[in-house]
Amino acid sequence: MKNTILTILGALVMPLAAATPTAEFAPELRPLFETLISERSLSLVGKEYTVPLRIKHASEKFLVFSNSQIQLDPDTKYEIGKWRFDTSITSPYHGKKNVVVFVKFRIDQIHKEDPKMPFFEATILSISEPNEDKNEPNQ
Repeated sequence: MKNTILTILGALVMPLAAATPTAEFAPELRPLFETLISERSLSLVGKEYTVPLRIKHASEKFLVFSNSQIQLDPDTKYEIGKWRFDTSITSPYHGKKNVVVFVKFRIDQIHKEDPKMPFFEATILSISEPNEDKNEPNQ
């Protein structure tokens, strides 16, 4: 009987455990995340965003940002976006870390196959460094 009760409680608690933004998560991404986990997630497809993100790793094959990560549990983090990019856009940043850049991207697809780990696929349209006088993209 105890095992049955624990199994039922576990089944009730598991769906409540959901992905949440990490402490470093860019505040500009929070509304996008809230829409991603809602019933309106498909409304994001085709929209463009410009967000300041901190490069964690940049190479010809990978682009990872430290402030766009979602925490699933104490051991599991993943990025809110799977980034498609042309290396001509990212090459100035290859090998750099902890550099804040403005990333302009378009959301191409929403993935909610695993409801605990929603994410989007996006194409990076441009990356620019902040204007030194203001915290906004260089034009």
